[in-house]
Amino acid sequence: MAEIHAAIGKPILLGEFSFIAWDSNLPNGRGARSCTWKAKPPKAPNCSYIRTTQNERSDGFTQFVTTLAAAPFAVGYHWWQWADEPSQGRWPDGECSNYGLVHISDDVYGVITEAMSSTNAKLDAVHNMSLAI
Repeated sequence: MAEIHAAIGKPILLGEFSFIAWDSNLPNGRGARSCTWKAKPPKAPNCSYIRTTQNERSDGFTQFVTTLAAAPFAVGYHWWQWADEPSQGRWPDGECSNYGLVHISDDVYGVITEAMSSTNAKLDAVHNMSLAI
C-alpha cells in the first residue's frame, strides 16, 4: 500500500477485507479466501491462510488493522461482511465462507467483535503516532 500511496499521492481507505476460520463449521469453499480442499489443515497445505479458530481470526484482525493504522497515509478500513454466508452458498455465485461477525444462525462471534471494539479504541493513538514521525 505504501507503493500505491507513493504513486498516487492520495490517502488510502482499505475496503472489503476479512479473515475466515474453520471452526465456524462453514465450508469456506467459495469466495476470495476460499479453499477448494475438503480437508482442513494440516491436510490442506494450500489453505494455510484460513485460521483454525475464531481466536486466531481475531488476532489476525488486530494485527492487520494495527499495522494499517500505523501507516500515515491510511484513513480507514471496512470489514467485508456483517453476516456469514449460507453453508449451501449464496445466490448467485455460491460463496459460503465465514466472513461475518454474526454466524448464519444469528449468533455473534463474541471473540472477534470484542477484539474489534478494544482494538478500534486504540487505533486513533496508533495513527496519531505515525503522523508525528
